[in-house]
Amino acid sequence: MGKIVDIIRNIAFCFNEIACCLPGLKNIYLPYPQDYISLKDLKSGVSEKIIFPEKHNEYSDANCLYGTPHPDFKGRKIIEFPASVWTLKNGIVFSDYGYVLLKQKKEIKLVRELSVPMFDLDFNEHYFHKKYRWRYFNKVKKINGTVAVINSSCSSHNYFHWIIEALPRLFLIKESGINPDYYYISNELPFHKNALNVFNIPEDKIISPKINTCIEATNLIVPSLTFQPKKKTAFAGNYADVLPSWVYTALNSLLRIDSKKRKKIYISRVNAYKRKMLNEGELISYLESKGFEIIDLEGLDIKEQAELFMSASTIVAPHGAGLANLIFCKPKTRLIEILSNKYSSDYCKMVAENARIDYSCLFFPSQNENFDFYVDMDILIEKIDNLI
Repeated sequence: MGKIVDIIRNIAFCFNEIACCLPGLKNIYLPYPQDYISLKDLKSGVSEKIIFPEKHNEYSDANCLYGTPHPDFKGRKIIEFPASVWTLKNGIVFSDYGYVLLKQKKEIKLVRELSVPMFDLDFNEHYFHKKYRWRYFNKVKKINGTVAVINSSCSSHNYFHWIIEALPRLFLIKESGINPDYYYISNELPFHKNALNVFNIPEDKIISPKINTCIEATNLIVPSLTFQPKKKTAFAGNYADVLPSWVYTALNSLLRIDSKKRKKIYISRVNAYKRKMLNEGELISYLESKGFEIIDLEGLDIKEQAELFMSASTIVAPHGAGLANLIFCKPKTRLIEILSNKYSSDYCKMVAENARIDYSCLFFPSQNENFDFYVDMDILIEKIDNLI
């Protein structure tokens, strides 16, 4: 069955390529890109405004209370790339992932640095090629005006990526002084709508993209991506490795709520489909006896989540999307993160250092491919009892 599907896709792909060469259709449908173009290779039709310059940052070892941390939790030096806003004349943006493309003579090329950060990866191995090669007959809508690209990666459907990838790009646009005619940004899920209301972006200026949306604008305004790979080449599932420190500055500037309350909270993942703590009930009972509030973030809007994290004195939580909100914590907040030993994201540790949060972590053995795990309560109580 798989081979038959591949044959059908290849036939459809060929028909798409033929259609894009015909005089009456070549300006209607998007041809499949042939390769990358790098920003440094563009000689005209492009301008850059640097918002944050290149920065060298050094991170210390994580304070690991138990278990063996992933190597990413060790101290490392990081070069943060400049954060800029690019203006591309007659630029093209495609899909809910915000891929940026340009016409180069008779070809369409994917802009390397603005289309999921995997840099030196071969084009045929890029996530774009693997996911979108079989998307056919994508109609190009031409817009006479400026369109700011905010969507990137998984920001169209995941709260974590929305907070960490989309909202900082709004900040870069704001700092650039450019007032776009339209924003290429998702506006379908509750957390989308809520955030766009907070930032006063009128609905008539929003282009909410689908998987095959394709826009060609007089001027495409594209902020730098927030995540960057820790190596020059990173594969599709491993690109989100370095979160520049300017993201903390950006989000604190966009949304700041004064909260004088101080409380201890536990962020539950009871409704998660992976990275679940399989004996979470035992941990909740223990934390409730220590005066913790048990929080399920579902149903809370972005302002409520920001206020909750700003009010926290101590946070205990398994790793999850809700911890994107750490960006709103006050300095000296205590965070105890509980992780599977097979999961490597050190996002919380990096934010903690930039936000001056008191960070500790514990690692427990994964039980399956979803990184679900059991917590040894005797060990956990021994390690954190005097911290909470």
